[in-house]
Amino acid sequence: MNRKLPAVLFHRTYVLKSGGKSTIWWYYVTEETGRRLRFSLGTSSKTEARAKLLQLIRAGSLIPKHQSLVRLRDFVADFWSWDKSDYVRSKLLRGDRISRYWAFQNGQYVKNHILPALGEAPLASITVSRLEGFLIELKEKGLSNKSVNQILGCLRIMFTEACRLGIVDKNPCQSVRPLKNAYHARGILTPEEVRLLFRSADVWKNEMYYSINLAACTTGARLGELRALTVEKVRSDSIVVDSVIRRMEGFVAGDTKTGRSGMRIVPIPRITALALAKLCIGKTSSDFVFSCDGSKPVGASNVVRVFRDALRRIGIPLDRQFERSIDFHSWRHFFNSMLRGKVSDVDLRHATGHLSGSMTERYSHRIPEQIEQFRNAQEDVFAMVTR
Repeated sequence: MNRKLPAVLFHRTYVLKSGGKSTIWWYYVTEETGRRLRFSLGTSSKTEARAKLLQLIRAGSLIPKHQSLVRLRDFVADFWSWDKSDYVRSKLLRGDRISRYWAFQNGQYVKNHILPALGEAPLASITVSRLEGFLIELKEKGLSNKSVNQILGCLRIMFTEACRLGIVDKNPCQSVRPLKNAYHARGILTPEEVRLLFRSADVWKNEMYYSINLAACTTGARLGELRALTVEKVRSDSIVVDSVIRRMEGFVAGDTKTGRSGMRIVPIPRITALALAKLCIGKTSSDFVFSCDGSKPVGASNVVRVFRDALRRIGIPLDRQFERSIDFHSWRHFFNSMLRGKVSDVDLRHATGHLSGSMTERYSHRIPEQIEQFRNAQEDVFAMVTR
């Protein structure tokens, strides 16, 4: 960049968690006082950085407007855009966990609730009192406490970033208390109801839906984890859970819903092993187990629909299912409830993927006798409820 121009282009190199490196282009300007200010252009391309800088020079916007003039609408315009957001790019650069769907959800909160109420307000003018009033407005619209808290969480993230960038001096969201979530305990099926479900594959639409429900019942695996299960991850006495199907992202290898700490080997009883073996016949190692042709995993909505249809066939109508808070995820609760007390809590948490980093490390040293003890308890429990 020509030094005679009012700004100087330069780059910085960052070391990634993976060991690789990433280059981001910046520019600096010098105030009349002699103080040098630096700003990121958010790109690794020198050509793009040069074009952005020239645009800023022409617009007279090299130094961002004073914080009192920056409206919330302008600051959050692309905040949650996966392809345009500096915040998303910064998270990915540092190896932090962030999913497309989570970013999309927060973008919807901004579009549908935050911008209509606060969009024209300067960031620095948004006070604790104004946010308290905003929460009341959301409740008057009929939103649940959980939804209101998620919107507040979205605001908190954006204000935290504005503070980090020096656009505002403080985050008013930090002084706003979230609403109390009214959690509803998820219901589970009784052992007798489970027997009715698995007494015959005829209760289900076909063998695949029977098997994915049986796998969920006997392993506690999440639906997204089971949909991502490939033939090579199925063994004669266990399955390897190390991938997931995510909304807006599809198949994600080497990860689970709870990250790498949720990757695990889960024992399976004989009845599940036989069901999975049937589904693997004629498929290649990389094919999806729960799939019509192996190339595309079964749809989540189809699994849920067939599950609810099966419940109706054994005498649990839809309104009663909702009243008891029973859904596909209830299989995880059933799995926990049936094995609790028969195996150690550490082993049970490993099987479900509910592990902290320290628990993951602890599990890596489990002895074969502990694994066999878990498998024996699992065999006894699910032979009883599926015979």
